[in-house]
Amino acid sequence: MYKRQVVYRPGPEGAWRPPLLVARAALTLGAPEAEAYSLSLPMNDFGLRPGLTLALQGSTEPGGDARSWGVDALLRLRPLVLSAELHQVASPQGHALLAHVRAGLNLPGPGATVLEPWALVARVTGGALADAPGGARLDAGLSWYLRRQALRATLGGSWRPPGHGASGGQLGLSLQHRR
Repeated sequence: MYKRQVVYRPGPEGAWRPPLLVARAALTLGAPEAEAYSLSLPMNDFGLRPGLTLALQGSTEPGGDARSWGVDALLRLRPLVLSAELHQVASPQGHALLAHVRAGLNLPGPGATVLEPWALVARVTGGALADAPGGARLDAGLSWYLRRQALRATLGGSWRPPGHGASGGQLGLSLQHRR
């Protein structure tokens, strides 16, 4: 699947910025990750679409100095869901490298619900992204899908090792509703 999209966006304090061009080319073995292109795909399909997707992605500002490229992988096997991404970002502030690996396991919950214990390891290096602190992070939690993708409750935590800015942990509870 290949799709190019142009997104118009305002710059700082309403100044015009060049359009952001985004492209992603994916190869899928097994069931495709989606029937149609979408900006956001659900990570959990509850074992309905087993398969492996490998993709290349990139973005650029024509005439600007911001660009990125990356690779991602998604493996869905009943009941396991694995994903990974490696992304390089270049901007006037410098370069950054972002990486993550996530694993989740779909388990039957009470009634017609699904419980998903999950864990994610992420690392950011470089200084191109002011809002993404560098270093490693470990996230883990339990998501309870009450109405498939429509209603999800998650109890999760995040931990950063000492040595890269803010270290320590945090615990949170979220409730997400999606139409």
